[in-house]
Amino acid sequence: MRWWLCPGCGDIQYAHVGSSCRSCGVRLDQAVAFDDALSLALDHPDPGVAAHAARLLAARMPPNATTALRQRARRPGAPAVLAAVAEALGALRDDGSVRELAEMSRTGWLEARCAAVEALAAIGSAAAQVALRDAASDPSEVVRRLARDRLRPLEAP
Repeated sequence: MRWWLCPGCGDIQYAHVGSSCRSCGVRLDQAVAFDDALSLALDHPDPGVAAHAARLLAARMPPNATTALRQRARRPGAPAVLAAVAEALGALRDDGSVRELAEMSRTGWLEARCAAVEALAAIGSAAAQVALRDAASDPSEVVRRLARDRLRPLEAP
């Protein structure tokens, strides 16, 4: 059994492969699995939907979550979406995301840049600490302060 997003009515259901939607009767064979739908929703035109999809991916932790979030982090978007993507990557604590988060901390919207700094601190690896040190010399005072504040406990003996 798995979660499905019904292609007929949009209802979300926990069902066996080959089942029919309990709400509208459409066969779920043609449906997109829920976690795949979340990955697709990262590009939804409504920033609120895309941001919520990022948070749900982090909460559910499906196998494709880090890949989908890292790919989304590489593309421009609304500040709330990019901030939610950064927060999700930080929640997953995937060291492989440091490159995308470091880039995000340097460019774009301040909200997303600060979220990327927070995510790097949550990851806390050696590579993340290098990226935080770079952010600590950022032209933006807000990013600089945040990076320094988050780096301090990571460097403490």
